[in-house]
Amino acid sequence: MKKRYLVLICIVLTLPLLLVACNGTGNGFKYKSAFSMAKFDTSGIIIEKYEGTDKEVVVPNTINNKEVRYISPYTFTGTGVEIIKFQNRICNESSNFQVYEALNLKKLYLPNNDWKYFIAHYDGGAHISGCSKLEEIHFPPLFNSFGTYERQYYSAIKGCNNLRKIYFYGTHSVVWIKEIGTLFESDLPKTFYDDLTIYVPQNLISEYRLHDIWKNFNLATFDAVWIEP
Repeated sequence: MKKRYLVLICIVLTLPLLLVACNGTGNGFKYKSAFSMAKFDTSGIIIEKYEGTDKEVVVPNTINNKEVRYISPYTFTGTGVEIIKFQNRICNESSNFQVYEALNLKKLYLPNNDWKYFIAHYDGGAHISGCSKLEEIHFPPLFNSFGTYERQYYSAIKGCNNLRKIYFYGTHSVVWIKEIGTLFESDLPKTFYDDLTIYVPQNLISEYRLHDIWKNFNLATFDAVWIEP
């Protein structure tokens, strides 16, 4: 009888630890095991919400030794986060990466994935949306190009009218935009483009200037050194 009580006590004491391991928190993130998500394998997790208080946040490659496979578009909605960075090649395929309604966000460093396209989704969903205080977007070295699908009329960045700087760190040119509407809303005022500066590596500035699509922007160069967080 005593052994039964001892076993019961051990189960009660260890149950909370098991729950934390399966559904718990790590590095300020609340996440759910990918095992319960049909589209993810058992080695990965999905980040649903940031619950910390830091102004600058680095989304890690792993949490509790599990790979971060996906981050919800609303992870930073309702938070005070001002700067978001990602460890190298983290989470989503580039075509699915989204950040929505991070109302205090000022600087966004995109994950250093091999981006094939940076375009809106067919359903109208943008990559970055409703971040009204966002001032800077940093495209990492592995970023390949902007692109567009046939009959694609949605913008990839919308509701970010305070955007002032876009940085490209790649050593190759980013010129594959067929229409400006694939990047921003088509009804933005001219003052938006007057205030926005595109920063590119020194060796690419002349190539950017050859393409009409970039003539709407102020072009400048910078020391394009990408530092992994």
